[in-house]
Amino acid sequence: MSTPKLKCHVFVCTSCTYKEFNGNESNPEIAKNIRSTVKTEAVKKYGRDNVRVSAVNCLGTCEHGISAVMYPQNEWKLNLREHDAPDLLNWIDSKMTPNS
Repeated sequence: MSTPKLKCHVFVCTSCTYKEFNGNESNPEIAKNIRSTVKTEAVKKYGRDNVRVSAVNCLGTCEHGISAVMYPQNEWKLNLREHDAPDLLNWIDSKMTPNS
């Protein structure tokens, strides 16, 4: 069995939080929910042989809140919020088109 040639692999930090407007730290579950939503939709649309969305405990960008990195493109998304799952899906979509 050969290893699939992924078009993109997104890693989402699932331990980071961010400061909310009221000064409180966000719920750590937000990052896990973002990753879960993006993974479900991306795999449904493109299949596991083309895209992966993985959880990681730390990407080393804690000062930027919830972060994601895409390989092999080495592109980053920082300061992610609860409502950013559609933006991450659009980011993946942009890499899955034939001209990307």
